[in-house]
Amino acid sequence: MDDAFERMALRMHGEVLKNLREAAEQGDAKAQYGLGWMYFKDDPIGTQDYAEVIKWWRKAAEQGYAKAQYHLSVMYGSGTRVTQDLDEAAKWRHKAAEQGDEDAQSDLDLLSFLTEAA
Repeated sequence: MDDAFERMALRMHGEVLKNLREAAEQGDAKAQYGLGWMYFKDDPIGTQDYAEVIKWWRKAAEQGYAKAQYHLSVMYGSGTRVTQDLDEAAKWRHKAAEQGDEDAQSDLDLLSFLTEAA
């Protein structure tokens, strides 16, 4: 990649990250979820930080942001970089499903089917 282009791209990422962080710190749930996702994927931040993922997704989830609720449930359910907590996972998965999150609804439907089949 051309050095000038790379510097420009990094500068643009930095500005986007700055604006996203400001919105997240001001309580914007969608920005909090997005910032958490950047820490999860390490782009453009450059390092994964699961404590920051949980921090920002929890803030968004507590405000009722369904995707944050769902992804928190996945992390707690699988024990991905957090202590596995099935009660916490179920709490967030149900909240997401109640708001119409299709992934959460599908997971709960599957769980219900498997429970009934057993």
